[in-house]
Amino acid sequence: MFPLTFMKNKKLIIFFTAIVLADVAAVFLWFYLYSKIEEWQTSIVKITNDLAFSEANAQNLKLLKNQTEETAGSKEIIDKVFLGKKDIVSFMEYLEKTGKDIGVSVDFSSVKLDDTGQEKPYFQFSLKGKFENVFRFIVLLENIPNQIVFDRMDISKNGENSPSAGEWEANVGMSLASYETLK
Repeated sequence: MFPLTFMKNKKLIIFFTAIVLADVAAVFLWFYLYSKIEEWQTSIVKITNDLAFSEANAQNLKLLKNQTEETAGSKEIIDKVFLGKKDIVSFMEYLEKTGKDIGVSVDFSSVKLDDTGQEKPYFQFSLKGKFENVFRFIVLLENIPNQIVFDRMDISKNGENSPSAGEWEANVGMSLASYETLK
């Protein structure tokens, strides 16, 4: 009887050993899979963060592009308003041509430019023509995109004995406030 129980016990021991080994293998497999899942989860979190960062960068770049396009138009408008030293002659030519188109002669008597850039350009000129044309030109000056400041404006009608009888004359003193020395 001893050999039979020993055989039964031997089988039982082998069976329990196999179960313990299977359990140990399952535990090791569980730890291995758990560590792999943690690695994958860390990778997924990193990829998700990178993707969110990339999306935010793409959105910021899109906003920056839109803002740059909007600013480019504003810069052109501002550049038209602010004149530099090189633009003074074309500004004077513009005033003379506009006066001619309206029916007013524009005669500059002096233009004062400061080489140091501390003072704004100062213009003295006279306007001659019909009263409504002289008045229209003055209103136009007030509405040009450049900022100007009048410090003197004398309007008078030429006498009856004058060669230009019936015409009006305006003597104007004006400085260009929208002037920058960097141009």
